[in-house]
Amino acid sequence: MKANELRIGNYLNTPNGMKRVSTISVDGWSIHTESEPIPLSEEWLFRFGFSVINENSSGKRYGYVINGIFSSDLTFVYWTTTKLKGRFFRGDLELKSIHQLQNLYYALTGTELILK
Repeated sequence: MKANELRIGNYLNTPNGMKRVSTISVDGWSIHTESEPIPLSEEWLFRFGFSVINENSSGKRYGYVINGIFSSDLTFVYWTTTKLKGRFFRGDLELKSIHQLQNLYYALTGTELILK
């Protein structure tokens, strides 16, 4: 994992359990060198407050949403309007870890993704 992928507040697995990044040094790395990303999972989406959408009668879930950010099979889709009426930009990202989701959410909303 690269230090430039992290922000203060990101969750990581450490030898002492899950921790949040509280400082980043001038040289870019003050996190314990044995820290690892936390894999993204459905459980984590629920912990952050995502809601299930499009669940069928057999319990199959087709997606999750929070504040206009949609996930289907842990691929995240977002839309941004442009200055041209009726035009928008769509982006699809495949995220693999919690800190990547936290960073995307912050970049799109300007607020932190908080555990519920």
